[in-house]
Amino acid sequence: MSRSAEEVLEFDKLRELLRQQTTCAPGRRAVEVLAFSRNTEFLQAQFALIREAREWLRSGNELGFGGLADPESWLEKISGIGVALEPAEFLDAASLLETSAWLRGQFREEAAKFPLLTAAAAGVGDFREMLATIRRSVLPNGDISDDASPTLANSLQHGASAGVDSENAKADFAFAEC
Repeated sequence: MSRSAEEVLEFDKLRELLRQQTTCAPGRRAVEVLAFSRNTEFLQAQFALIREAREWLRSGNELGFGGLADPESWLEKISGIGVALEPAEFLDAASLLETSAWLRGQFREEAAKFPLLTAAAAGVGDFREMLATIRRSVLPNGDISDDASPTLANSLQHGASAGVDSENAKADFAFAEC
């Protein structure tokens, strides 16, 4: 009985070895969806990208994904209508946005040496404005800044004179600009 190339190469075992080397949940999910391929052109492109990534890491650089919180739950959460994130989830999002901006910048500086990684990083969106809004609105300890939005600042100013609890007002009006 003839075995397939996928069986001979023990693709499932290779995928498990790779999964064990991942440093974040999105990386583990990316490994899960890897599929065996016989498409030579696709495989050559992937091997070229792997060679660049290996060289990037061997030269002492990082990719910055190790400390990322898993965005899956809050990404699912925001896909609903009228749903807001908790301050801790905004801080997790900010960490992801900072890492994506950092990667774009790193590869832009090394474009000649790492053209494939640079092209991949260039495909990541530019979320600097959103990141600035989150950093301005959510303090590092998870508290909502008094000036998170003009609506909140106005509400707090008028609410204080009317005896309104500022923490409840913050919760009601936070992230009006996001």
